[in-house]
Amino acid sequence: MHDVYKCLGVDHNTRCHTYKELFSTALSPEIINKIQQASIFSMPLGNNKFKQQIEEALKRKIGEAKLGRPKNEK
Repeated sequence: MHDVYKCLGVDHNTRCHTYKELFSTALSPEIINKIQQASIFSMPLGNNKFKQQIEEALKRKIGEAKLGRPKNEK
């Protein structure tokens, strides 16, 4: 059993009730859309600081890449 789950209550019934309460509030359509877009594009959902931490952990840039061939600079 995960330590965070254990912190939800002293016994099984209390933990179950507390866990269910976490989902009692409906998400706004805006938040749902952000979650869907992050999921579709396999992108983290968070602020710039969070995204920077992900980039540092992966040692690469994340975000929308420009599609197509690079422009030929003469």
